[in-house]
Amino acid sequence: MEPQDKTLIRTSWAVVAQLGPLAAELFYKRLFEVEPRLRTLFAEADMVRQHGRLVDALSYVICRLDRLDEVVPVLQQLGRRHQGYGVGKTDYTAVGAALLWTLQEAHGDSWTDPLSLAWQRAYRLVADAMQSADDQSATAQHASGAAVV
Repeated sequence: MEPQDKTLIRTSWAVVAQLGPLAAELFYKRLFEVEPRLRTLFAEADMVRQHGRLVDALSYVICRLDRLDEVVPVLQQLGRRHQGYGVGKTDYTAVGAALLWTLQEAHGDSWTDPLSLAWQRAYRLVADAMQSADDQSATAQHASGAAVV
């Protein structure tokens, strides 16, 4: 990730983080509009708590953009947990779209193309790390002779 992307992301996240739970609320509302099927994954969830978890997870990654070697294993573990919840690879597209929409809404007129591109690259990095856990699980199952579904 380029230094200018990191700067843009950190600066813009400060704006979003000030919104706190409202930003997360906007994100989930948009996510369920983009992909209504995902709402069922949260049927039993305490959404107020979930909002906090989303903001915390994003803050964790953003604070460690210079230490991705620390972040990737955490994201892989998160990806394994999400896989267990029923999140599939195609769901990451809907999540990315909802996240970018939320960020754009939070920034309004200050949202720019370079800012959008920086966030797209950052999200791709996160999604790839989380999905790599799926790939590792499939490889391990295949190697052990277990059926891959």
